Amino acid sequence: GDTFRAAAADQLEIWSNRAHVDIIRQHEGADPASVLFDAIAAAKARGSDVIICDTAGRLHNKQNLMN
Repeated sequence: GDTFRAAAADQLEIWSNRAHVDIIRQHEGADPASVLFDAIAAAKARGSDVIICDTAGRLHNKQNLMN
């Protein structure tokens, strides 16, 4: 997930509360792959069949971020 943008997880938590869905989050700056790994493990344990993952945004003109 987007663990680097200031308040990204807070924004997602607000939206998850509004939608009455669970959110899996870690501390700011956490490894995004580990957050997704935890989310998949939680989804399996809860019997969920859908995961939505918010990734750090990338623009096509920021080639260094795309690599």
